[in-house]
Amino acid sequence: MNAYPTISARAGRLFFDSYDPASWRASLPRPEDLPIDWVDVVSDTPTTADLGVDALYSLARRAKQAVDRGEYASGNGGERFEAAHALSFHKLLNTVPGEILTNRSFWRFLALGPFFAATVWRQREKHLDTAFGLPPATGRRRGGDSLNLVRNLPWRLYMRAEIGRTQRLVDIIGADLWWSHIFRVQIGRSPVTAQAFLQEVGAEPVAVQRAVAPYLSADRGRNAYDSLDADEIVEHVLEQKAKAIARFREHGEEPESDPASEEEQFSDSAA
Repeated sequence: MNAYPTISARAGRLFFDSYDPASWRASLPRPEDLPIDWVDVVSDTPTTADLGVDALYSLARRAKQAVDRGEYASGNGGERFEAAHALSFHKLLNTVPGEILTNRSFWRFLALGPFFAATVWRQREKHLDTAFGLPPATGRRRGGDSLNLVRNLPWRLYMRAEIGRTQRLVDIIGADLWWSHIFRVQIGRSPVTAQAFLQEVGAEPVAVQRAVAPYLSADRGRNAYDSLDADEIVEHVLEQKAKAIARFREHGEEPESDPASEEEQFSDSAA
């Protein structure tokens, strides 16, 4: 029977605690060293070969080599990393059935396995418990992110491509934009709304993004978009953007154009 790799929270915790920190930046954990639990696939697809575990490791190695070459050393490098590899990663998983993609233990395997070194680098060695989907070493629940996948790098790569669909939208840079206004809120649960937000607001100053996003998220929470088609959703986003800009100008202000720092994404206040 077909099966796919998973790592439980408890097994992942034990593995992570025993892994040599000196190896974090230098190498990937070997598959045979990982505490993998192979779970039977209920649906007729895929085979393990179709899942492309070897291809996932190859992609992760190429991505880490680019990091080691310094390609993402400055200028929102972490965001550029995610944008550069999202569509390629998504392509490897686009035939994987939902029963696998909805199992967080599969995403834990991806983070602790092929994307281990990239995750440590991307997180700047902060919040690694939640990035790997692990219970805190102290046994305490740390907060909201310990219960979801937002800090999981492979999940973010997949969802960035799932929502953006095109390189143009995936390439829109902004940790605050993707992290705060899409992945963590109601907008992210409506790909059409998220696409419209990226297309119409993604290039606007951060202050405008922050002014528009709460209204869209609240509307999504009230199921306000269920009766709208894609064009009507775009019109609604444009309307909210115009209102936000008008509110700034009523107070004699112009929204600041400085991009949000990546540090905000990984700060304690964002956890």
